[in-house]
Amino acid sequence: MHSFSGIERQYNHGNQPSLHNAWLFNYAGQPWLTQQWTRAICNQFYGTEALKGYGVGQDEDQGQLGAWYVMAAMGLFDVQGHAAQQPTFQFGSPLFDRITIQLNPKYYSGKELVIETMNQSKENSYVQSMQWNGKPVNECWINRSLLMQGGTLQFTMGSTPNKQWGIGTPPPSMSTTQP
Repeated sequence: MHSFSGIERQYNHGNQPSLHNAWLFNYAGQPWLTQQWTRAICNQFYGTEALKGYGVGQDEDQGQLGAWYVMAAMGLFDVQGHAAQQPTFQFGSPLFDRITIQLNPKYYSGKELVIETMNQSKENSYVQSMQWNGKPVNECWINRSLLMQGGTLQFTMGSTPNKQWGIGTPPPSMSTTQP
């Protein structure tokens, strides 16, 4: 079935155990490839046409494919499923100009997490730089605990890969303790 075939048949997005694959480039020191492939998957596998059926109910599997899209569209994903001792989010290529998330007031005092994307467009799918609360982010990941404090995460996008951004420190593995 066409809706289960992958980009040039090398990736099968309908096979849920593969949903983390595009994000692994962050771990390999090539975050621009994570940005390229997560944007391509969002654009090619999701939509309202019959063969882009993940938004229309084909093989949704209890919301897993829809949840993947929401996270990828925000430019965030955790390959480890938040199972690490200190969970992180890895960065991709956000699709929105601005998202405001109301954090649970029971745990986070009603704070907001704002994700802003500067220069976001179909052509501008590559992260040029990032900031967290006005301070530069030089890694292709961030601790979940920082985002849960509330604040503003700002992506600045461009049409060509910035192959120097995000390559210094790869996301930690589940067995690594972070500073």
